[in-house]
Amino acid sequence: MFSRGNHIKIKKALALLLSAAVIVSVSACNGGESSTITKEDPPAIKSKCAVVENLKTGEIVYQRNADEKTRPASLAKIMVIVYALDHMKASDMDIRVATLASDYDYMKTVGEYESAGFEPGEKATLRDYLYGMMFESQADAAMTVARYFGDGSLKTFAIRENAWARRIGMKNSHFDNPIGVDSAGNYGTCLDYARLVRYAMNNKEFRKMFDGVKYTIKADNKRSSDTVITHSIRYETGDNSMILGGKTGYTPLAKKCLASNARIDGTEYICVSTEAKQTVFNEYPNISDQEALYRYIRKNSH
Repeated sequence: MFSRGNHIKIKKALALLLSAAVIVSVSACNGGESSTITKEDPPAIKSKCAVVENLKTGEIVYQRNADEKTRPASLAKIMVIVYALDHMKASDMDIRVATLASDYDYMKTVGEYESAGFEPGEKATLRDYLYGMMFESQADAAMTVARYFGDGSLKTFAIRENAWARRIGMKNSHFDNPIGVDSAGNYGTCLDYARLVRYAMNNKEFRKMFDGVKYTIKADNKRSSDTVITHSIRYETGDNSMILGGKTGYTPLAKKCLASNARIDGTEYICVSTEAKQTVFNEYPNISDQEALYRYIRKNSH
């Protein structure tokens, strides 16, 4: 016969088992979604794939299908920027390189002509092209930088950047074009892209671009006066955003994508999300998703 003390212990043990069962059940119902925060359920987001990590430690705070293959759209340009910064000296940033007319013809065929920021034959600096990619997702800038570091060949650059991506630790990603155009050979995971951003943020030049606001492209052979460009994310987030900086992306298949960073109670986080479908009520679901996730972390991290 059980004593009263043993009876209480058994009830406590059963309660713990029931709690564990509920947690397992919730995890199973959420599919690929999980969070290390247990105070409340994470927000419902539109992005099919997403991950939030502690920038310094790499701890995953939230993930949803983060290891699932996804289309990165213009987040692929982050890899072009990283490769370039890793393979040149500071003084190389001011080297002038001409854009190719044939690249603009290609951009027309893949529907990227509107993302051009330069003119055929324009001789801007590598710095101009890097900021053009980050701030305005300029396709001609990406192709010009890729050709420069691929000895004139986009295929050679793709081989080199894929090797560099593996060195960084991107095991489940592949690049076959510098723009981020949808293709069978251009894919990645949110976990891989978070790894890329964490690696890149150790570079001061990259961080200046990622968190930048405005940049001036100086007059050149095709530009009669200086041109000031503004980081596109500043138009999309607003003045009271928790998002400090980032890189946006969009294609019809990748939908709205975003890599961003935020500082919460002295800790910096990064978030990568893809495949958020915009609606007439929400033009930037990638932004609203990440804002919601950062607010969730701020509210529940105490």
